[in-house]
Amino acid sequence: IRRSFSFAPGQFNMLYVPIFGEAAISISSDPGKPEMIGHTVRFVGNVTNAISRLQVGQRISVRGPFGTSWPIDNFKRQDVIISTGGIGLAPLRPVIYHILNHREDYGKVTVLYGARTPEDLLYTKEYKNWEEHGIETMITVDRADENWSGSVGVVPMLFYRLRSDKDNTIVFSCGPEIMMRFVVFECLAH
Repeated sequence: IRRSFSFAPGQFNMLYVPIFGEAAISISSDPGKPEMIGHTVRFVGNVTNAISRLQVGQRISVRGPFGTSWPIDNFKRQDVIISTGGIGLAPLRPVIYHILNHREDYGKVTVLYGARTPEDLLYTKEYKNWEEHGIETMITVDRADENWSGSVGVVPMLFYRLRSDKDNTIVFSCGPEIMMRFVVFECLAH
């Protein structure tokens, strides 16, 4: 089953834990390596808290993939802005992997990502690799601590640092609804 499994960026699986039920969780791994199916789970409900208590070797059921994928292949040769906040980076991470795996197919690529605090940032060890492959990565946090030397503010404010060609740029966004609303405003302003 694992060898025949494939998914597209943006799809999700239903993860089932006996007794507790199932939850829809975005696939956050590389679609170019479907033999490894990764999910990023925030522990907030009965099912996800049950997942947090699982030990290595314990089993869960997986159904999927489901959902409409991000239409990334429709935007070849265009510039791409990925604007996301918090756990919203998880469903967009496969888009980043797809671009990394097909970097020559896309123009300028920028990731605008933010979280509440530095500790809430996801995949921090990957940012350097993204940058090395020509993906500009701008990170911000709402509340900094004494160890944070980066940007402080909300994701939509990062648009002020961008120069983009409005006729050749696509924006992917996922995150808190209020953030996405202001991302739309910034896109329209640019």
